[in-house]
Amino acid sequence: VNFPAGGEDPAAAAAAAAGAVADGVDEIDMVLPWRAVLRGEPAAAEAVLRAVRAAAPAPCRLKVILETGGLKRREAVEEACRIALAGGADFLKTSTGKVAQGATREAARVMLEAIRAGGASVGLKVAGGVRSLADAAGYLALADAVMGSQWVTPSTFRFGASGLLDALEAALAGRAGEPGAAGY
Repeated sequence: VNFPAGGEDPAAAAAAAAGAVADGVDEIDMVLPWRAVLRGEPAAAEAVLRAVRAAAPAPCRLKVILETGGLKRREAVEEACRIALAGGADFLKTSTGKVAQGATREAARVMLEAIRAGGASVGLKVAGGVRSLADAAGYLALADAVMGSQWVTPSTFRFGASGLLDALEAALAGRAGEPGAAGY
């Protein structure tokens, strides 16, 4: 929903979410209007998120894509996290993969810290630029460091990286032995 640009029309985003729910989806990825966050207009982002959450209420899972590569500054990522968490996100997601800068460990750390501070059972989905087992292991280690070693489960931590699938399949088939992947 609202993909990939993160538009600022609550009615359009809500209609797309309602259509997806009517089609039977149980999870929705929506792009937060991140440019509104950059402009210092959080109300625009909040309005779209509220509309989507109302159109796709629980138990439908809502993954809110922050587009951290576009936000760039820590303060902007923190504000986007605040908006998403207050608006009922079930997952915070780093990126659409459609901007030049995808996921970074710095942004993932900010997101994990926001999740921890919020105390809610919200997950993290790292997407955009995770292509190797070493990349994945680094994000998993970061999650362990910030959230504790028991936090990472399929209901709290995911990767959204098609390139990673190739590396994982190769490793499982014994065709790759990337360093740093042990234990994950």
